[in-house]
Amino acid sequence: MISNKELFENYHSGKNLTHNVSSIYDKNFIEAKSSTLSKYLKTQNNIILDLCCGAGDYSRIIDPFSNHYYGVDFSLPMLKEFQYSSLYNKNMQLINSDANQMPFENETFDLCFSYSSVYCFDDIPKLLNEINRVLKYNAIAILEFSTKHNINAFVSNYRAKNDKWAQAFFISYDDMKNFVEASRFDILEEKNFQFFPVLRGPWWSIIIANSFLRPLLKIKYKGKMLDERISSLKIFKKYSFKHILVLQKK
Repeated sequence: MISNKELFENYHSGKNLTHNVSSIYDKNFIEAKSSTLSKYLKTQNNIILDLCCGAGDYSRIIDPFSNHYYGVDFSLPMLKEFQYSSLYNKNMQLINSDANQMPFENETFDLCFSYSSVYCFDDIPKLLNEINRVLKYNAIAILEFSTKHNINAFVSNYRAKNDKWAQAFFISYDDMKNFVEASRFDILEEKNFQFFPVLRGPWWSIIIANSFLRPLLKIKYKGKMLDERISSLKIFKKYSFKHILVLQKK
């Protein structure tokens, strides 16, 4: 299997990972992540770390004139694509680095966020410890985890073997919570998504996801998708796929 580094340097581009999507469900999911980030950008002069920033789609939420933005990614082609895009300006700092060993001093950042990336690391405790190291006391980390024990994890693994998706290292929901606690973070907020199959993989998953689930789950009620409301129920959330955790460094 192709390594994730080789995959993102040679096969993927910002066009593969763009937020310019047609699906209303996907638009709503991206909006849920974006609004969570915006919620915690409460003051100016934040020093912000966009970890595994790729081509920088979430940077559009950050005002680089009011905040200090640092984008880190291990893929130099992705960073170059970001640098030559309309999202980039000279006040941004882009760094080509391994997320497990970043070139920053201790307690540098006020906020770190990482979407669609944490589950690509084979040692999540190591990654969490490194994030904790570079955050200031009481600083915020907003991280998107994906866990196993659900159909979406199976489909993701299937696509990694057959369609050049990134290799994922899914963990259990309980391990996720334990790793966070052991890495000296408090959980301030948790959002859960995709208890039901929504990814397109083998023929049967396409039928299930496209036939009625995605059109149904995109429906919003009081500002939240039906997907999030169902996936966050106590009996379901351990078996949901996507988890956005807002963490505070102890």
